[in-house]
Amino acid sequence: MVTSRPSSPPSVPSGDVAGGRTDLAQRGTDADAFASGRVDPLVGRSLTALVADATRRTPDATAVVDLADRAAQGAVTLTYLDLERRAEALAASLRAVGVGPEVTVGVCLPRSAAQVVALLGVLRAGGAFVPLDVSWPARRISAVADEARISAVVAGTAGAPPELSAGAGFVPLLRLDPAGRLATAGTSARPVPGDAPSSLADPSSAGDPHAAGDSYSTVDMENLAYVIYTSGSTGTPKGVMIRHQAICNRLHWQVDLLGLTGDDTVLHKAPLSIDISINEVFLPLVAGARIVIAPPGAETDPGTLLAIVHAHAVTFCYVGPATLGAMLERPDAEEAGRSLRHVWCGGEVLRDEAYRRFRERWRARLYHGYGPAEATIGVSCRVFDPDQATARVSIGRPNPNTQIRVLDADYNPVPLGAAGELFISGLPLARGYLNDPRRTADQFVPDPFSSVPGSRMYATGDLGRFRTDGEIEFLGRADNQVKFRGFRVELEEIENVLCGQPGIRHAAVVVVPGEAGDGEAGDDELRAYCVRAGTGGPPNLRAVLAGQLPAHMVPDTFVDVAELPLTAAGKIDRRALAAPAPPPQPPQEQQPPQEQQPQPTTIPAGGGTR
Repeated sequence: MVTSRPSSPPSVPSGDVAGGRTDLAQRGTDADAFASGRVDPLVGRSLTALVADATRRTPDATAVVDLADRAAQGAVTLTYLDLERRAEALAASLRAVGVGPEVTVGVCLPRSAAQVVALLGVLRAGGAFVPLDVSWPARRISAVADEARISAVVAGTAGAPPELSAGAGFVPLLRLDPAGRLATAGTSARPVPGDAPSSLADPSSAGDPHAAGDSYSTVDMENLAYVIYTSGSTGTPKGVMIRHQAICNRLHWQVDLLGLTGDDTVLHKAPLSIDISINEVFLPLVAGARIVIAPPGAETDPGTLLAIVHAHAVTFCYVGPATLGAMLERPDAEEAGRSLRHVWCGGEVLRDEAYRRFRERWRARLYHGYGPAEATIGVSCRVFDPDQATARVSIGRPNPNTQIRVLDADYNPVPLGAAGELFISGLPLARGYLNDPRRTADQFVPDPFSSVPGSRMYATGDLGRFRTDGEIEFLGRADNQVKFRGFRVELEEIENVLCGQPGIRHAAVVVVPGEAGDGEAGDDELRAYCVRAGTGGPPNLRAVLAGQLPAHMVPDTFVDVAELPLTAAGKIDRRALAAPAPPPQPPQEQQPPQEQQPQPTTIPAGGGTR
């Protein structure tokens, strides 16, 4: 178990393993047999150039279909040429206010056609986009914008502009209408003037996007493409810096792996603050395929997602295991998913039982991917062909130009089959955290296994192990280990045992505050939430688990739920499960008694928006 991390790895790792001291050279030989993915050539064109290539091939093909419910405008559809022209109009205005390589621009738009235009426009200007999620509190938007030192903001035409701190000064603000046309410009952090400043470029002067020439060719492959902020343990978000080289190589590999073409349709449902959204937007654009944009809120509604897949003949989508399970539970899942050719699943552990149910319903090829934002979305994947009825699920092997090692707390390789922390190195690695050298040094540590000076590896905080066949089993987060009644407990271990019981489809275990009565705090309790297959499953789960787990790991309470609550990223919302239930309301005269809801809010089985 990884409990602490030295300030820097030793130059020559050494250590003990079970059964006695093991020679480092032999240990390294065993690990290196599986640690590296194949070596692919470096892609030589920037992200913007790759999209421009697709536009040249099929300028009149549909690039974007925005399904947001807009009573006035209706759905928005853009061809590749429409998309490039509107992105170039925005880029011209951004260049006029100084945007170029290594300059950050905030994008504060809901998931929409305008958001896609904004991302591409920032890149065409040579800059790096920084997602400012419209669902964030104003203070977080301001904090991220300040930390990223953004030089401009792109927002929508509806509502007030994002408020930046007074220290940010006058940051240029450019507004796009729902179809991605440049509408007005001004400055954020202060009321927006009615007239656009004269220094901003006239959108009509943008002309043919290809005649802007080589506006994007001045971008070096080592320049930043985007900075995406993730939660930090200190409460301060961390800005992960991703280079054009890293994201372009990933997309090129993925297009080839999937065989994606202009005949494919890709679902975009993730919030922009989650890195998989970058893949959902740019993978189809690089391949010349079509993006179908789910309306805001649909990401937590399995019924709506299935309806979109069915209505628009979606061929490829990303889903988390919890969302996938909820989609497969629906009675219309088999028919609704007939168009799917590829389903990419990641973010949490995919269990063997979930794979079996997937294979019963859909003939699509399933990909189980793994990777943190600090390593350009993904670093490994396992491909399951449609003729595999059952499979022992893993996260596969390292992707091209990627190394993954399983190390102990002293940076020693652990034996095959033993658990340790996953460390990532190679091409996908982020440059680090923007304007945060201390946390960069903490997480991106020197790589003692590389002969290249200055090489680093990223300490993921995730636990895993190499199987003897070279595939990696993901074992959960090191920080999901909790201290409970004096014992250290791995919550995932309890969940794995629960999901191994017949009739148990999903399970989540959380620690919740206990009550001693009269509103007084009591001892914490271990609570298990279970989704059963109909009325299946053991009637007395406590007795079953008592026969397989130590007493301190047997949950105090078992709660049956129709579905587990999901976050916007499609993961199990453990905070919602652990939240205390609201106190019961006293009955009122001439009012029927209210039905108590002792369970946390869950997504209705029939679907519903958040």
